[in-house]
Amino acid sequence: MFKNKYSNILAIFVLSIIGIFTVVLPWINYPTLDLIVYGKEGDGWLISMVFGVSMIISGIAFFRKKTSIHFITRILIGFLSISILSLCIYKIINFHQEVDAFVTDSPIMGYAGSGASLSYGLYVIIVISALTALLCMMQSYFSTFKNILKLIGFTAIVIIVCLFGNKLSYLIGAPEKQDQVINLKSSFDDMSTALVEKTPSKFVEHIHPILYESVGGKTKLAAMMADMYATIEIEKAEIVDIPTFIQKGNNVQALVYQKFTFLNNSVSTTTSNLTIAFSYDAGKKWVFAGTENKPFEEMREVLPEIFDELKY
Repeated sequence: MFKNKYSNILAIFVLSIIGIFTVVLPWINYPTLDLIVYGKEGDGWLISMVFGVSMIISGIAFFRKKTSIHFITRILIGFLSISILSLCIYKIINFHQEVDAFVTDSPIMGYAGSGASLSYGLYVIIVISALTALLCMMQSYFSTFKNILKLIGFTAIVIIVCLFGNKLSYLIGAPEKQDQVINLKSSFDDMSTALVEKTPSKFVEHIHPILYESVGGKTKLAAMMADMYATIEIEKAEIVDIPTFIQKGNNVQALVYQKFTFLNNSVSTTTSNLTIAFSYDAGKKWVFAGTENKPFEEMREVLPEIFDELKY
């Protein structure tokens, strides 16, 4: 069945048909918004059109079965496949560069973009375009059963790598749990120092954006904090325990038991509270949301993203 030089063209024809439908695959995940961006909302239509051209060219070459057409077909489709492959690799590299360099003055935009990650759509396109380009380089790779098995093996390896590619994208360069905890404590210390030194503008930088947006923004919350602690001195704040620490992708959350020592009219008072810590970049930067003795269900109404495992 496969012992002719047009078997590669048939395989390319089939891969091109599959490539056309990659437009419906997910490309980017925004976990904080529970949002998935599909290929059809970006450059997916362009890639599908290129695969469509590849399907037409390979279909004509297969059914006409002329050597001259076969040769030209492999050159044209090889060029198109490498173009798609290069575009996808560029998009993946560019995505990670933009995520690493993402800075915004808008708290909501910062919250929305936090934890963004690539889905499997682009990786599937890379597999298809790489296989198509490989087949274009071969005169007749399906000429023997052994070669067929090699191609299947190559495909399996690329698929496995691509399936884990998204997971590896945040694991590479992500801090270990010990370092994540150190970063959490460092962020907490910065927040505590802001309270002790009565610099609420710095304090709100460590608060979950949904919380300060709910009261009118950073400036409004900072003003409220300044009024609240006008006559109260905070001697120190410290973390007592971190009993629960959960990571899912780039998102890391932790339960943090903290203790504050207040001085009001020369009277020292110590209070304990439970805070939920959030990180959207695999534990590098942290923001906090105090529970203020609210039950877990009530906190989930304000912050639906809270992991079930953090139930207290």
